[in-house]
Amino acid sequence: MMRSIEKTVFLRSLNYLRVSHGYALWYNWIYPLVLGGATALGILQLVTATSLFEADGFVRSFTPVLSILAPFYIAALAAVATFSGNQSVDSPFDMSQPVLLKVIGDGGDWENIDVTPRHFLSLLFGYCTSLSIILLLVSIFAPFIAKLAEIAFCDWASFFLSTVFLVFAFLMSQLFLGTFLGVYYLADRIHRG
Repeated sequence: MMRSIEKTVFLRSLNYLRVSHGYALWYNWIYPLVLGGATALGILQLVTATSLFEADGFVRSFTPVLSILAPFYIAALAAVATFSGNQSVDSPFDMSQPVLLKVIGDGGDWENIDVTPRHFLSLLFGYCTSLSIILLLVSIFAPFIAKLAEIAFCDWASFFLSTVFLVFAFLMSQLFLGTFLGVYYLADRIHRG
């Protein structure tokens, strides 16, 4: 799986998830899982899974926000790539644990490279861009997903839609937390050197 992500241009934005550091597991997986899971389970207690995916449902209500976020992340990515401030943005992180990214080296073997703040922010905003586009497509096609679930899964449609909503809430939580992590780095951390 990792080798295909590394070799496929269209999957390269997922490289952010391969950044390794002590906090990566928490910010990328545990916090979004807890936040998204609690949110989704709470909402599913109040309404049916099918109603979430209707034309005027909860999932569809994210379409306007998500349609704005993708260009925002692309602009943030461009700003980070051309940022000419403090030289520390191009030096590896100065932390107790290194921030590493596993890539395929010249010889075809896996090797770890040190991630700089600029590279980290580029990976983060690239991932957020892809995630917002995927979530936008899910929100746009939510009524079609509900109809397809009813046709394909009949009695299991509600279970299927609940599962899709849990994944949607998890990914929205990743997007939410990733955005705040990027804002933290751009607003504060990057200026500390």
